[in-house]
Amino acid sequence: MKQIVVLLLTVLAVGTTQEPRPSFSTETELVPLNVLARHRGMPLTNLGIDDFEVTDSGVRQRVDSVRGAEASVQAWVVLDQSGSVKDHAVRLREAGDTFADELSERDRVGLITFRHGVRLRRELSPPGEFGEWPLTSAEGFTSFRDALSVALALRDGRLDQALILALSDGTDTMSWTTEPQLDIAIGRSDAVIYAVAPDVGDAPGARYLRHLVDQTGGRIRPLESRPGLAAALREVLAEVKSRYVLTYYPAGVTRSGWRDVSVRLTRRAGTLKVRQRYFVPPRPVNDG
Repeated sequence: MKQIVVLLLTVLAVGTTQEPRPSFSTETELVPLNVLARHRGMPLTNLGIDDFEVTDSGVRQRVDSVRGAEASVQAWVVLDQSGSVKDHAVRLREAGDTFADELSERDRVGLITFRHGVRLRRELSPPGEFGEWPLTSAEGFTSFRDALSVALALRDGRLDQALILALSDGTDTMSWTTEPQLDIAIGRSDAVIYAVAPDVGDAPGARYLRHLVDQTGGRIRPLESRPGLAAALREVLAEVKSRYVLTYYPAGVTRSGWRDVSVRLTRRAGTLKVRQRYFVPPRPVNDG
């Protein structure tokens, strides 16, 4: 039954999106890259097309557009309500509430919760219409990968930045979605994953969270952050709002599968955080 629920949510998402969501499917389709540009701990502002150089599979590309602070944000909050976060459930819920309050009216936020099953709690909506967060206890098994898969499928291509805020310790005990399957779904999406998580050291869940945020160019914020969780989440949102969305049409690259991508600054000093690869599925074979 759980698999059916997840699949229904995915089909519903794809079927009701009014415009195609960004995905990397052919060598001629637009590729979006979400880039964090900083210098000495501060965001770099007023960057344009000529400030970035993009290489795809070793081939330099022409940057088509750059969007900065004016970009709208689509944020899916993925909230863990399983037994593995029982000691942190209240603070995780408070984290999501704080985050939604900090979004602007041009942004959209939705809520997905999960235990052994995945529930779409709130459709994408303006933050002021979001309503109250569900007050439920943390218990049961964990379907973290399934919840992320649903968030990826619900991407609305009309909004510029796709953000997934994972409020979880990264533990997964019963997802139908495997790690390789989720890797490919992430590789086909432009979403950036940020996580707010308890400090669980080198536990498998913590290692997996680090893998996810590194794969998308995001970051992890410890739940125990000081000077406080609200301030930490405001910093996360400020960082997201300072990111740039670059787009280009791949030229001279025809290989399907995983493609390596690199971005560097050409005229300013600084460091960049961006995904390092994306996935292009093989073209269907035409038997006719």
